[in-house]
Amino acid sequence: MSDVLPELDSHHLAKAVAVARMVAARPGLAALIVAEPGSPSEEVARLIHDHAGVAGNERPFATVRCRGVPERVTEAELFGNCAGAPGIVPHSAVSRARTGTLFIEDIAHLGLGAQARLSSMLADRHKRGLRDCRVIASAATDLRGAVRAGAFLPDLRALLSVVTIELPPLRTRPDDVERLASNYLRDHVEARATRIETISAEALSKLRAHDFVENERELREVVARAVALETTRTLRAESIEGAPVTDPGDDALSRLSAAVADRVGRPATLAEIERAYISWMLRHTRWNRTAAARMLGISYPTIAKKIADFRIEIPQASSKLRSASSTGSDQG
Repeated sequence: MSDVLPELDSHHLAKAVAVARMVAARPGLAALIVAEPGSPSEEVARLIHDHAGVAGNERPFATVRCRGVPERVTEAELFGNCAGAPGIVPHSAVSRARTGTLFIEDIAHLGLGAQARLSSMLADRHKRGLRDCRVIASAATDLRGAVRAGAFLPDLRALLSVVTIELPPLRTRPDDVERLASNYLRDHVEARATRIETISAEALSKLRAHDFVENERELREVVARAVALETTRTLRAESIEGAPVTDPGDDALSRLSAAVADRVGRPATLAEIERAYISWMLRHTRWNRTAAARMLGISYPTIAKKIADFRIEIPQASSKLRSASSTGSDQG
């Protein structure tokens, strides 16, 4: 599989890559990529796009991300407006992908109004001049649950999931962690012109034992931080932050619920569990609110509001450090 992107060059993903190639060979065929946040969903979509004929690389590829984005903003980005007016608005994502591929990331977060417009568009592609537009979407599940809950339109799910491509999470592929970490290290070393040459066995063991909630995206960020902190030619375990060794069978949410119940002397309320979970995630990310929001699957304004509503205290030293930083890595 040497002609695929590094994230997909794995025997664990061979089945997904094979299905992606099959989709690529059928012009206009839609697909649903089922994968957890941070997985290489977009890489799979680009693989389909790039292998759809010899001129694949010359055709447009438009991406619309739904998670953490207000519904009206996403709808306007997709269609060029929120009014539901007929026709294709120039410069919208649909217009840009007219002869190529439209990739919608985390489509479960798309509002019902936009879902209805997208479903209508897919059903009448030929009449709307979108015969050559391929739509690929990603979601954390196959959307059956969202349909049952009334949060996703069954017609749209049926149109998108003619072919479903499933990507196993990174925590089930520990040998991929080692391979990807080495690739990410090389990329960051080249970009930063540092002198790091290898990753220690202890560092690799620490990475392999970690349950990456945000999959490849989180691994890439962990390696980037480690490269920035490392002062020797070997990436050591002590330079790796944000990847504590975890027990895969350890249910953090259950522990939090039990801890709250022990403290208040009764079963915890939903709000108390939510507060405890957000606090735990903030500590896990060393009080980086941007990273915590991303791992929780919510927007930065949402986590900022919850911190205020729940009166979660941010350590003074952490706040001062963030304020003094010039990197802009945290918006709070």
